[in-house]
Order: sequence, then structure tokens, then C-alpha cells
Amino acid sequence: MMPKPRTLREQLDALHAVNVGADLDEKARFDRLVEVPYRGRPLGDHMQDDNSKHYREASAFANLAVATDMDAEIVDIENCDEPAPDLAVTLTGGREIFVEVSRVTGPASARAHSEMEGINSALQRRYESDPAYAAALQGRRMHFIFPNFPTKREARAIPDEIIAIFYAADVPSMKQAASLSPDPTVAPILSKLRAGCNITVGGRYMGIVVTKDAHAFNPNDSADHFHERLREKMSNTYTQGRPIWLALILDDRMQAAPLSMDAIRARPPTDIGQFDRLLFGSLLEAEMIVKP
Repeated sequence: MMPKPRTLREQLDALHAVNVGADLDEKARFDRLVEVPYRGRPLGDHMQDDNSKHYREASAFANLAVATDMDAEIVDIENCDEPAPDLAVTLTGGREIFVEVSRVTGPASARAHSEMEGINSALQRRYESDPAYAAALQGRRMHFIFPNFPTKREARAIPDEIIAIFYAADVPSMKQAASLSPDPTVAPILSKLRAGCNITVGGRYMGIVVTKDAHAFNPNDSADHFHERLREKMSNTYTQGRPIWLALILDDRMQAAPLSMDAIRARPPTDIGQFDRLLFGSLLEAEMIVKP
């Protein structure tokens, strides 16, 4: 079994090794992301299990910097404590700025995201700890789509139901793509939630993943949450002394990022308050608004 990646660079290298033929533009952005300077060395060389608030804030800003093509201007990123904004960033030419970082996540979908992530983490742990299951999964992908949110108790039981379906449907022997609905005698919770499953064989990606049905997503909700977070940050008072940028990252996995960005563009902010620049979006798509 391969050792578990420990740095962001190792994690992305492992991902690219599995996803052969992945989008080249996406891979190029990841390659640039790992080189963004953070605390004196590339972001990609920091431990990926450093899930601290400081690391997440620096990573979020780095994602938006790459997406807006200004990552080459970053000399270094350091963390700050209140009342200063989250980050102190040195740019080329000796320029120094503060960056306040925040995430755009709706309350309901935040809970759904948490439950989906918990299920996916449990499935990943099973893959890493069960060599027979990992071998049976090779070359196959099961994608479970949830039109309804599971409760916390249901979410804890769902990974076992998914593995039961994997063997009951004899997925290891499948030779072509298929779709299935969970058998209530095998997976009563998945059946009650009306979760669907698409199976691909021999494709670019392998594994078992769960997601929320994108058809239940309303991009206007993302735009509402974006404007709410912007108003909240504009009402705060920060340490002065250098220009302040605001970075709002769309990190909610329940969002469809392109649709969210379109909804925000349809009603862009007319005021960014005390901030000299506003960056918003994700690694794959972001925009920058500069105060006139």
C-alpha cells in the first residue's frame, strides 16, 4: 500500500498519478498553487495535515491568487492576529498588503457538505485499510448522488450500506457502465433518501464518492451568501497601515462554482468598503475588483 501523502505537493502528485489525462489547465493551476510562497517556503511543502486556521487562510488566498493570475507577484505570506486582517503579504517591488480571508458557505449546505465529507472520509479509510476491497475497486467508480440530506445518524451508517451495495451488485465483475437504485433490503437508508448511483468502468477516475444532487442547487443562494459575507466584512474595523484586500472563496462543495460565479456577476457589488481589492471565486475561476 502506498504511504499516505503528507504535504500538499505529495497529495496533488498522487492525485495526478491516478487521474491520468486530467484537464491540463486544471493541473497547471495546481502546479502553480504549490509554489506560492508561504512562511518562507512553497505552500506545497507544508504538511497537508496542518489543518489549522492559519494554513487554511493562506491556502484560500493562494487559490484566488492563482486564479486571478497574480500569484507571481507574491514574495511571501505570513499570518496575523486580530485586530489585524488574517494575512500580511509581501508583493514584488517591496509592496506590502493585508488580506482578510473569508469563505462563502450557506448554513444548510454547510451541514450537507459536512455530512458528505464524513461519508467520503469513511470510504477513503476503508480503501486504505482493506487491501481486498481496494483491489476489487480498481478501474471502477461509483458515484452516489443524494437529492436529500442524510441526518448525522444516517450519515454514519451510509458507508457500510455503500460497501454492501458494492458487493451485492457485484461491481467488481462489471464490464460496462451502469446505473442502479439502492435495494431497500440491502441499503434501507440510501433507498429512503432516493440516492442514485452511477457506475463507470475503466474511466479516468476510480473510487466511491458521494455528492449532493446539483439540480437541488440554486446559484442565487450563493450570490446571496456572497453579498451577506461582503457586508459583514465591510462592517468590521481592521488595523490600518497598509492596503487591505478581501478574499472571499467559494469553498462550499454543494455549490456549482461556474453557476455561482455567473449569479454573482449578474449582480456584482457596487461598493467594497475599506478594501482596496476584492478577490472572489475558486482556484478554477475567480475575479478581482479594484477600488477606483
